Amino acid sequence: MTKKIKVATPDVPTPPPSKASKKVIAVASPDLTPAPEERGGWYWVGLLPSCPRSGVHVGGLAFDKVTETIEKVPNQQKGTRVPHPGCVMRLTPAKLELVAERIGRTILRTTHAVTERGGGENIGDRVRAVPYLTIPIPTPEELKAMSGLGRRRYKPVTPRTGDLPLGDYVFIVPAPDRRPRNMGHQMPEPVSKAGIVLADDPFEEVVDELVPAAPAAEPDKAELLK
Repeated sequence: MTKKIKVATPDVPTPPPSKASKKVIAVASPDLTPAPEERGGWYWVGLLPSCPRSGVHVGGLAFDKVTETIEKVPNQQKGTRVPHPGCVMRLTPAKLELVAERIGRTILRTTHAVTERGGGENIGDRVRAVPYLTIPIPTPEELKAMSGLGRRRYKPVTPRTGDLPLGDYVFIVPAPDRRPRNMGHQMPEPVSKAGIVLADDPFEEVVDELVPAAPAAEPDKAELLK
């Protein structure tokens, strides 16, 4: 007769049902409060004819010696290009503050002077100079940030003979009429001498004479029959 060994089963108590806690992730709503509108005023900006460059970019703005507009010619399909000194654009006081700060620490520098080859003088074989470069002088905060990059050693900007301050060639003056100036117009003083004069009323809207006025409302016929 075969014997069987019984294997006892331990008495395991039944655990109580677990209460799972649900985590809720809050979703924030964006701040949709509109910022106060700052439209700014109209200014005539550009470079003086004495600037060694035809155009520079400072503080997100383009300053040019000459810009062009296309004007229509009667009985012709194509317009004609009309050059203007600088250009007219709308700028806010905050933008002008940024541009003034950037212009104040920007220089124009050429790496080579104009020399002659062959040992002769006035023989017409001059070597053309390298165009002037626009070099911003970094602030102490920018120097500290660049020193922590670890890629290469940064060489600070030191003055050299022949360096030119950009502020001696940039002009920014109010232009409430919003009209581009014609070639031959009297040029203003640079910002290094005159500074930047803010527009009298930057929020004033100027009526554009090129846009036709809205048609007047027709009078009421009942009023006319009285």
